[in-house]
Amino acid sequence: MKMNWKRFEVLMEFFIFGLVVGIVEDLIAVKVATGEPITWRIFGIVFLVAIPFAFIGEILVDRIDFVEIWRRVFDRRDKSKSAGSNFSTKKCVPCEGGIPPLSKITVDNYLKEIGGWSVDPDCKLIFRDYRLRDFKEAMIFAGKVAEIANTEDHHPDIYISYDKVKITLSTHAIGGLSENDFIMASKIDDMA
Repeated sequence: MKMNWKRFEVLMEFFIFGLVVGIVEDLIAVKVATGEPITWRIFGIVFLVAIPFAFIGEILVDRIDFVEIWRRVFDRRDKSKSAGSNFSTKKCVPCEGGIPPLSKITVDNYLKEIGGWSVDPDCKLIFRDYRLRDFKEAMIFAGKVAEIANTEDHHPDIYISYDKVKITLSTHAIGGLSENDFIMASKIDDMA
């Protein structure tokens, strides 16, 4: 998973701004309430008290989605279990039909290797929902998926609903699933 440096930069700006505002605000309150001069000891106490509140404020303002973080932590563990999966290193092969779709047993085995994806009851497509920060992030994510799809010449269906992106993969030429669908799923996960 790549680090989103712009998001980190914004997070730190808000954290530092919240910390500075919190310290100044608390120092003014201490001065007004007690009338005493501000000493380094008082400043230190105010600073230590302001840090957790600035962090909590940043979490609330930034709407960090703990459910999404939790999901990503466990998805990462699933990926590490299947480190032998080589879908990410493969390239999609053009499919003009004439080959049978993957069997249910093969699909189930492949799903274990990519973790987080589901198969429809007819075993004709795989899908996954991604939850992002907002609509803009969802559109950026969809654009990155489109870049991978063009590179691999295997195109998913992409559904966007504000901060949610649903990706479905199927090999239309054979009316079911092929290895290409799992290659794309793996590459999308690597990018996410």
